[in-house]
Amino acid sequence: MFNNIGSKIKNLANIITVIGIAISMIIGLILMIIALIEESFSGILVALIWASIGSLFLWISSFILYGLGELIDSNMNCNTLLNQQNTILIQIRDSLEVSSGQKNCPKQQPLNDNKNIATGITADMIQDWLDGKEPLK
Repeated sequence: MFNNIGSKIKNLANIITVIGIAISMIIGLILMIIALIEESFSGILVALIWASIGSLFLWISSFILYGLGELIDSNMNCNTLLNQQNTILIQIRDSLEVSSGQKNCPKQQPLNDNKNIATGITADMIQDWLDGKEPLK
């Protein structure tokens, strides 16, 4: 029920928009028929404004709901990628522990003192994590 909630929210936004625009057009058409029966020019104008402004408002307001679904989707994708990276790092750490025969691997030569631009993680931070000194932040 709550799997892929981001795509469900985006679908809901699309459905609400289509139904809302259809209802707005139907109400505008009904108002226009009433205005034609009464031969009221201002009634026709009100019907056209109702149909156009109502549809436009529903379309623009759907951006918020659709954006929420998109945000949830991208957050879930980032979470999945982070879990995959964490699994890989744990496998690397475990393989280093097995190959060295020690629980804590000896400190290796630092890979690079520069921070990774995307993550802000330095080679020393990774080495400390591999040595079990502190978790990556």
